[in-house]
Amino acid sequence: MEDRTQEAQANYTYDFAVEADEKALACLRELLDAHKGDEQKSFVRTTIQYNSADHDEAMDAYNDGMLKLYSYIYELSVPETRS
Repeated sequence: MEDRTQEAQANYTYDFAVEADEKALACLRELLDAHKGDEQKSFVRTTIQYNSADHDEAMDAYNDGMLKLYSYIYELSVPETRS
């Protein structure tokens, strides 16, 4: 049986194999760069204690960016990555 404790998963990495041409790779890089900016904005937001995360534009942008990023990775992924 697989150990699914937090300690066991802390050292586990997820590799995503994708097949992409130059245009798709450029798009993936753009999504990654945009995500980095959203991540920094959402981090700054966490220092504001009275601001609820469920009503925060920075968190919404971060979540939307993550969905776009992982959806695109899935679209480009090889069958082994999808399983």
